[in-house]
Formats: sequence, C-alpha cells, structure tokens
Amino acid sequence: MKESFWKKHGKKIIILAVIAAAVTGIVLFVRKSVKASQELLAGMMNKSEVALVEKRTLVDSLAATGIVIPIESKTVTANVSNVKVAEFDLEVGDYVKEGDVICVLDSESFEDSMNATKKAYDAAKGQSNVNEVAAGRALDFAEESKGIDMGRAGEDASWAYQDYLRQMTEVEEAESEYKKAEDDLSVKKGELDYRNELLEEAKANEDFGKQAQYEQEIASWQSKVSGAETARDTAKSAYESAIKTADSLYRTYLRSLRSETDTERNDDNTVLAKNDSLYTSQITNNATGVNEKLQIKNYQKQIDECVVTAPISGVVTSVGVEQGKLYTGASIVTIDDDSAYEIEAQIDEYDITRIKTGQKVLFKTNGTGDREFEGKIKEIAPKATRSGQNGTLGSSITYRVTISIISPCKELKMDMTARLSIIIEQKENVLTVPYDALQVDENGDFFIEVPGEGEGVTEITYEEGKEEEKEKDNNSEDKDDQGGQQAAKPENKRIPVSKGLESDYYVQIIGPEIKEGMEVLVPSAGNGMEDLMQMLQDSGAMGGM
Repeated sequence: MKESFWKKHGKKIIILAVIAAAVTGIVLFVRKSVKASQELLAGMMNKSEVALVEKRTLVDSLAATGIVIPIESKTVTANVSNVKVAEFDLEVGDYVKEGDVICVLDSESFEDSMNATKKAYDAAKGQSNVNEVAAGRALDFAEESKGIDMGRAGEDASWAYQDYLRQMTEVEEAESEYKKAEDDLSVKKGELDYRNELLEEAKANEDFGKQAQYEQEIASWQSKVSGAETARDTAKSAYESAIKTADSLYRTYLRSLRSETDTERNDDNTVLAKNDSLYTSQITNNATGVNEKLQIKNYQKQIDECVVTAPISGVVTSVGVEQGKLYTGASIVTIDDDSAYEIEAQIDEYDITRIKTGQKVLFKTNGTGDREFEGKIKEIAPKATRSGQNGTLGSSITYRVTISIISPCKELKMDMTARLSIIIEQKENVLTVPYDALQVDENGDFFIEVPGEGEGVTEITYEEGKEEEKEKDNNSEDKDDQGGQQAAKPENKRIPVSKGLESDYYVQIIGPEIKEGMEVLVPSAGNGMEDLMQMLQDSGAMGGM
C-alpha cells in the first residue's frame, strides 16, 4: 500500500507553516515595507535543504485490522430433534474437556421403536432361516436320490451288457456247430458222390457184384447225407436264433445305457432346481430384515446421539438449550479452544495481491498496549467477501486472511482487536534518501541533486518522522566586495538513479555514483513560496504599507 500523503509531504507542509508564521510576525510586528519583507522572505527561500545518503533497513508494510479468534471452534449439535433435554447444566464461560458429557437428551422413544423393530426382525429372520434349512435338505435329498438312481441304472446297463456278452458266446458256439454240420454234410455228400461214380463204373464193366455192393453203400450214404442235412439245418437254425437273441440283448443293453443317461440328466435337473431353490432361500434370508437392521442401526445411532460429548476442550461461549425444554436440532453449545489463537483480517481487493502465505506480520492489541507480537500469513481465502448493497456491483470487496501467532501471550483474549503491520518486503543496509529528495525529470527518469560548493544549505535529517535542521552558511555575505551584488551560485549536479523499496519516510536509490554519506538536495516548497509572496504583497497593500 502507498504511504499517506502526510508521511511523504509533511515536511513541506511544516516548512510552509513555519514560513507563514514568520511572515505573519513580520507583517504584525515589524510593519516594514512590502519590499523589505519580500527581501527577507527571499533570503529564507535561498537556503536549500540537504540530507545525507545513509544505509538503512527499509520495510514496505501494509496496515490492517483483525480480530483474535480461536484456532478451533466447534458448534455442538445432535442429529436428533423434537426430544426433551433431560440433563444440561452448562453456562457461558464454563470450561469443558474433550469427551465430557455436556448434554443428555431423552432417548425413550428411540429405545421403544428399536425394541419393536428387533422383535419384527427376529420373527422374519426365524422364518427365513427355516425356509433356507428346508431348501438345503431338499437339495441333499435330490443329490442322494441322484446317486441311488445312477447306481441302479449303471447296474442295469452292466447286467444287460453281461447278458449280451454271454449270448455272443452262444452265438460263437452255434456258429461253430453250424460250420461242423456243414462240413459233415459236405463230407458225406462227397462219399455219396464217390459211390455213385463207382456204381457207374461197375455198370460199365457189368460187374454185377460190385453194382449190388455200391448200390447198397449208396443207400447207406444217402441216409447219412439226409441225416447230415437235418443236423446242418438244426445247427443253422440254432445259429440264427443265437444271433437274434444276441441282437435283442444288445438293443436291451443300449436301452439301459440311454436309460442311465436320461436318469442322470433328470436327476441333474432336479439337483439344479433344488440348488436354485436353496440359493433363492439364502438370498431371501440375507435380504430378510435388511430394512429392520438399518432401522435398528439408526435407532441405536439416535440413542447414542442423545448423549452429547464435547468434541474439543475449551470454553463454552454460547448456550442454545435449557434442561426440560424441547430440543429442535439447533446448536446446543459453542466451544472455543482458548489454548491457541490466530487472527482473522479482511484485506481490501486492491491490496490482496500483495499478500502471500508465509509473510511476516507484526501486531498489537488494545488489551496488551504497546507490546508487539509476531505472526505470519497462514491462509488466504480464495473467494471474496462482499458487504453492502446485498453483494451487488459497488459492494465493498475484501478477502479473509488468517494469521498464525508465532509469539503467543496469555494476555491475548478472544475477539481482541489487532492492529496489523503485514511485512510485504524488507531490505537491510540499503542506500536511502528522504522521499522528497528523489525527483523525476521531464522524461520520467529518477534523479537526485547534490548541492554546488559554497551554497548556503540547511541539512535535514529524519528520525521517525521528526526533522532537525542544522544551518550551514558557507557564504553568509553572499555579496562581492566591489559591486555589492549577490555572488553567482554554483549549479546543482543531477545524478540519475533507480528507485528501489519505499518506506514511510525514505526511499532506496540505486546508482553507480551513489555513496554513503554524500549530500543530496531536498527541493524547497516551490510554488507554495510564490503563493506566500503574493499573499504578503496583498497583505502589505491592504495594510497600507
């Protein structure tokens, strides 16, 4: 923040006041001519003011006002309403410790509701448990039945297969008998054919004895062939019957396999259905009483809320309930931690950009007198606070700034007014001059003037805003011996500089020609003197001098 006009230009005003007093004295008491008064005043104006370039510690600070507040403050409420305050005996100023019971609310209605809900929950949960157990037993029975059915079906298939295998053995035997019968028939037919050939040969040889023999043998072999044919037909019939029986047994075996598969599939479906039924019962059982459990939990929470404890240790600064009255959900008490404080200030929007967290803050309070405390910027609110005109355009805009206290004091109390000096920037051992000694040329560049040699000057020093003048008269006569005219003054020298940090009375100057201890010219009142001269002339004319 820029320093006040008075701090920077008060010196000029003081000089003007001194000169005005001198002029008034001249007018009232001396009553000399206007010309004599003008000469005297001109002589005063010809005295230049100088100051020394000195090393100082400069501080750029921002003044503000804040309030001492507790670091932690809790407004205690209970998450219940429309219940009677059963126990409460705190007053503003009482001290409580964290965890202390500070208020007891009537919880009877919550307890009755919770007990009724518990009974309903137990009944519904009991029935749900029974249903789940029954579903579990049904699943066990289905799985057991599946095992039995699959065992029986497997046995039936095994037996059918064994019957088929035995029949296949009989088929093989019947086939062997059939082949033997075929072979026997073939042999006998061969013998019969052979005898017929011999008979024909005997007839050709007219061997009647052989003819009779062969005819007799042929008759015998014909009988044997007929018997062999019958045996073959019987064996063939047995073979074909065995094949049919084997085929029938094989189809029976296949049917038993299909029956086993069907039994397994049906039993699997039954088991799955029973398993689904059990799962449904479990879900139903788990879901049963959920609402009741939530209600019971809420009732228990409300019962717990009826016993209100202190969330922090501290002093009771406000009370919002009364024993025996109905509690409607508002604040019960406010507790402020009086063991540690901080400061809250509102900083104008024009200055907030200069404020940074961590900046040093010096402050005093009305209650602690001139004792100075130290703090630092802890937090800057990201959003502005509007006041006046309902927060519309034209409202006063400030930002909340929190300052932690580094040097605590037992004498600090809540809500004390704190006068703050926020240290924006600080530089040590820098070359400085009085603020009025820094001038600006026509190009806007900064410079200082050093007085020429031989010029009568007035040295100005500044200590906490006070001025001390030391008269120097290097050429008091200021006239030559011959002509009685005023001697020519040496010209002042301009030295270009750069402006650094500013404080209340001093400004840092930077330049290669600047040395500690050198004298610099502080400009006189300027046009103000001319105005006083005119006033003096007017006064003289009006006074008849």
